[in-house]
Amino acid sequence: MAVGTAKIKSAGAAQSPLLGFAMFSPAVLYIVLLIGAPFVLAIFYAFSDARIGGGQLHYVGLENFRSIMQSPSFRQAVKNSIIFTICAQIIVLVCSNILSIALEKPFRGRGLVRFLILLPPAMGRACLPGHDWLEVDS
Repeated sequence: MAVGTAKIKSAGAAQSPLLGFAMFSPAVLYIVLLIGAPFVLAIFYAFSDARIGGGQLHYVGLENFRSIMQSPSFRQAVKNSIIFTICAQIIVLVCSNILSIALEKPFRGRGLVRFLILLPPAMGRACLPGHDWLEVDS
């Protein structure tokens, strides 16, 4: 007994060959407008003398970048950011290893502890903003 393979077309494909494009284009437009446009605008502002409330823009090339690299406060801010990032990651690694070793052996309430550890990342940053120390996989 032979089994035939019949192609089944969806109802949408039969209606219009442009249906896929028509359904996909709002998402593309959304991404371009909300991400692409501000990105291009930021690059444009980086190479101009943009001021808050100023109406005129003039191209200044790399002058903005030269001036910020000469600023001692910028260099100090970069150093502070690097030190903070390294220290935070060391703390996360140490705490997550301690936590994983502590949760390795079965004990009463281990499932509840695991649930409470995984709950904040599942709920999202907007709901519980102080949960970063719990994120083992970040």
